[in-house]
Amino acid sequence: GLRRLISKDNDLRTPITKDEIVSE
Repeated sequence: GLRRLISKDNDLRTPITKDEIVSE
């Protein structure tokens, strides 16, 4: 979750779902 927030531009590197962002 946090990784996705830090690398919004690197979505390809962080295949994390938006639901996980809310979880964290």
